[in-house]
Amino acid sequence: MKKRIYLPIIVSSLLTFSVLSTYLSMLSQTPTQVVVEENVMDIDKVASNKKEENCEHERKLHFERVEPTLNKPGHIEFYYCCDCYKSFYDFNCAKEIPNSDLGLDNKLDGRYLSPITGTFSLLSQNIKDYLNAKEDADIIEALRNKSSYNDQAKRTIVWQSKNAPFVVEVSEDRMFSDFYSYETDNNVFTFEGIFTPGQTYYYRVKDANNAYILDDLSFRIDDTYLVRLLKVDGISNMRDIGGWSAKDGKKVLYGKFFRGANLSSVSESGKEAFLGKLGIKTEIDLRQPNDDAKQSLVDERLNYQNCPIWAYTRIIPDYEVYSDEGNPLGFDDATPAGIKKIFDLLANENNYPFYAHCAAGADRTGTIVYLINALLGVSYEDLTKDFELTTFSVQGDRYRSDVDEETMTFTNKGMFRNLTAIWGRMHSVLLTKYGTGNGKLYSAVENYLKTVCNVSDETIASVRLNMLGEVVDFSD
Repeated sequence: MKKRIYLPIIVSSLLTFSVLSTYLSMLSQTPTQVVVEENVMDIDKVASNKKEENCEHERKLHFERVEPTLNKPGHIEFYYCCDCYKSFYDFNCAKEIPNSDLGLDNKLDGRYLSPITGTFSLLSQNIKDYLNAKEDADIIEALRNKSSYNDQAKRTIVWQSKNAPFVVEVSEDRMFSDFYSYETDNNVFTFEGIFTPGQTYYYRVKDANNAYILDDLSFRIDDTYLVRLLKVDGISNMRDIGGWSAKDGKKVLYGKFFRGANLSSVSESGKEAFLGKLGIKTEIDLRQPNDDAKQSLVDERLNYQNCPIWAYTRIIPDYEVYSDEGNPLGFDDATPAGIKKIFDLLANENNYPFYAHCAAGADRTGTIVYLINALLGVSYEDLTKDFELTTFSVQGDRYRSDVDEETMTFTNKGMFRNLTAIWGRMHSVLLTKYGTGNGKLYSAVENYLKTVCNVSDETIASVRLNMLGEVVDFSD
């Protein structure tokens, strides 16, 4: 079945990449690939680099190569002209860059599966450093050196043709029995933000005459890091809550539950990705009800559910925290009903996939994701990583606790910036008040859901089955 998604290709979104290619200046009989910062560029059927008459370099793209190349170590910035297919050191295109300076060579560093297939990650190095960090000091350094989701590694293809418009077809099936189409008037295209770790994708490009310029090409998303960040136009702080290790070594399934910020700025192309590629059926709005929140801003046919809750320790009865000014923040007695409604929705497999949000996709959203993934057996350490990933978005810092600047460790208060976040405290109190004696977080969360929110055993079992894909024993 053919599904069409039209995503505008914004040339400026390419500004942070590393290399495209003066490969366009080379004749080639076979597909070639260039790697920079784990970005892979596949260029097939490359024609001669022939400078067009009177080229004034009207369409220029700016790139940075930050890894050493084979022939030129260190940092290179350059401008690539889409009209004459040459690369230059300067914006005015006065000084052309020889191929040798860009390190263009067919004998690269062996990070390929085959001549037409590359593996790359969509995570920036900063986020990888954060995920790898074990000690508090290293975690804090990675959080404070944050980049943003816009610094994700990307995959860009380029072709030499002006027979626009072009259609890029992408499929998880080499036979393209089911594929998505993206239309562009440019001869460059960037894949980013909606792909799944461990999955291989096949793609081809055709021109206005339905002739395939590129064909039988593929790439694979690296699964060294299982975090799946999503870039959908007009939605910030968006990610899949799947991929984390759960009980007995199982994995939370991808594509079941997405989290992010509110949908007030989602674009038309964002809506296409939301409904088409991601196939989201149910929107869970965690904000308090209001007259403007009666249907989805993406599509009125979407199953919109308003499930208002509050965040952190406000989900726990008989518990208060105090701000630096001594003001109490206590339990919200309407929140358990909202939580129960969410888990009842999750128990029905026909409601999947879900998208849950509050305003920023950080606090209330982080709280409900904590309850869901903790119930599945995800560790507190991994739950915290997912929570703190918001720091790398436009929605602002979210730490597990304040930082002791002298020791560069997290304090044991479990609160961040005067109640901006109360993550660590929520976890410790919930584990203390609802633990069942076996020390297991999933048992404490199950006990909390049953005793405070009146979630049934049958609902809990169904949620676990739907999110893990198989029956797992949680009886210990």
